[in-house]
Amino acid sequence: EEEDEDFGSFDEASFEEIEPTNNVSDETLLYPASSEELSLTTSRILRLLDLIVPVPGTSEPADCAPLLSKEAELQFKHLSKPPRLQPPNWTKLKLRHNLLLRLGIPINLDELAPSGGSGGVKHDINRKSLISESDLDWSRFNIPDIEILNLTQEARQDLLGKTAEILTKIERENMENTSELHLQSSLSEALESKLSQMRNNHDQLLMLSSLWHGKLEDLKASQTAYESVVQSMVGYNQKIQRNELLESLRRSKTKRGKK
Repeated sequence: EEEDEDFGSFDEASFEEIEPTNNVSDETLLYPASSEELSLTTSRILRLLDLIVPVPGTSEPADCAPLLSKEAELQFKHLSKPPRLQPPNWTKLKLRHNLLLRLGIPINLDELAPSGGSGGVKHDINRKSLISESDLDWSRFNIPDIEILNLTQEARQDLLGKTAEILTKIERENMENTSELHLQSSLSEALESKLSQMRNNHDQLLMLSSLWHGKLEDLKASQTAYESVVQSMVGYNQKIQRNELLESLRRSKTKRGKK
């Protein structure tokens, strides 16, 4: 009983009830609940950063003077304009035709024909002129002598003048119907005809080689004769000058002796 009097009666005691608080986790406090709060938080952070680290103001650059004068600018615009070019037709170019012939690639000759025209097509090739005689190698061919051909002077000149045309014709014929697939599928008559054509071309090439070899020999003989004449004229001129000098010296000595 004395203990009860010291502490009082538990029955009559009153206890204060504490309302429970919502336990909020640390993760919830770190992140805003909505996008609006996120934007507000971001704006506050930016304002604080602006106060802590102020951004220096950007000064607008002064107006620079133009690099080019008006006349130079007009000239530059004129030069920088793209030219009015018409793209060439690669199929009908002679450059393509000559390139394919040089490389030995079969070509379709109908591509070179003019649209709507039925006339023949000219196949002219600008052949590179040789620099010196050393560019020619006659040793690999059995070239006949020009006298064996029994050609008149007019016939020789005519063949020499038509050399480019004849060579173009031979090149074209050598390219036509000479593929391995075509020859394997051709009849024997077609093969004999093609073989005869190529033999004829070979004979024509030997004839042209003989004519041009003879022409080269004639030019060599003419050059030798010309050099001989020039040397004779130079020697005769030097002889005259030497005689005149000796005569002048003799006269000067004679005058001195008389004095």
